Amino acid sequence: MKPARLQSFLAAILCIYPTGACAADHRWRLDIDALLTRYDSNRGSDFHSTQAISIRGGLYLNDYLALESGAVLNNRVIDDTRKDIAGYYQASLEQQSLLLGLRASHRFTSPYEIYARLGLAYARTELEITEAFADDTTPQSTSASDRTLGYYMAFGGTHFITPTIEAHLEFGRQTQTDLFSDRSRYPFDLDALSLGFGIGILF
Repeated sequence: MKPARLQSFLAAILCIYPTGACAADHRWRLDIDALLTRYDSNRGSDFHSTQAISIRGGLYLNDYLALESGAVLNNRVIDDTRKDIAGYYQASLEQQSLLLGLRASHRFTSPYEIYARLGLAYARTELEITEAFADDTTPQSTSASDRTLGYYMAFGGTHFITPTIEAHLEFGRQTQTDLFSDRSRYPFDLDALSLGFGIGILF
């Protein structure tokens, strides 16, 4: 799904669902998640897993739908060391994202809930290449950064500890397309696949 199509889809959803009283008469929510993230690109890079933190705020539009925005802050992650005819090289990647989207949920018999999140992700991605032309040479590093508009989706389950505090587990994916297309002949797509555990506070 392209970001432009997703923007139209989100706008249509907001028009369909009228605002009103939210679930359990709470209008706002705050979510803080710890993530284990693995990157996957269509260029064959094998990045190691890394840790991230996600912070999101949400406004309930009705019992089932909330508008959310937030940020995802990832630690730098490295690729495996590779060898070519000139020597050795290693890539590292760091990505920070701003999110804007919707959270749809369905409450079962208390205290359980399932939910899905979908939205736009504006990300800054920094790629660094460290290269050594022989074992005894000092490695040299070059880096570049790119800002792209992508999308994210996530699915999870919630357990309410109290009426206003819950714990949740979710699987997510964030996709940025055509990274470095303005400066490279070989742009690539990047998926961030994540497993997250966090808490949500309703107020």
